Order: sequence, then structure tokens, then C-alpha cells
Amino acid sequence: MKKIWALIIVSGLIAMAGPVSAVEQNDTNEKELCILYARDCADKLFNLQEKIRHMQNELAKGATVYRADEIKKLKEKLKEAEDMMYALMPNSSSPKETK
Repeated sequence: MKKIWALIIVSGLIAMAGPVSAVEQNDTNEKELCILYARDCADKLFNLQEKIRHMQNELAKGATVYRADEIKKLKEKLKEAEDMMYALMPNSSSPKETK
């Protein structure tokens, strides 16, 4: 009887470990919900430059990961972040002024 209970407990622990390890893996073809929809952001803290770089990397994934409306939203957020960075940096000209 003890062996049966031990087997049940061990199999339960193994079954619970599978989903946990799958959550920890970061797939390159995975949508970044924190940037796109402001969800699942509890463990993510970006400064402005990191956020811009991260959005550029997400946009590089393109249509293989994101729908057209999501790509448009990412581009808008990227532009907002870049505009904010140019506004905060003294002695820098914005892209609008250089054209």
C-alpha cells in the first residue's frame, strides 16, 4: 500500500513539474504580451532604451508571430517610446527635425 501511495505522489509531482518547466522556456516565436497588451508584466521592468530595443526585436519577428493589427500597435508604441526618448534627451534632435 505504501508503494502505491509513493507512486501516486511521485507521479503527481512529475506531472506538476512539466508545465512549470514549459512556462520557464522563452520561445522566440512567442508574442510579448507585456509590451503589446500590458499583461504578464509583473517580472518585467524595462528602462526606455531597453523597451525600444525590445519592441524593435518583437517587430522583427513580424507576421510569423503577430497579426497585422498587433504589428500596427507595436509600431505605434515604438514611435511613442522613441518620441519620448528624444524629448527627454537634451542636445539631441528628433528624427522630425533632421528630415
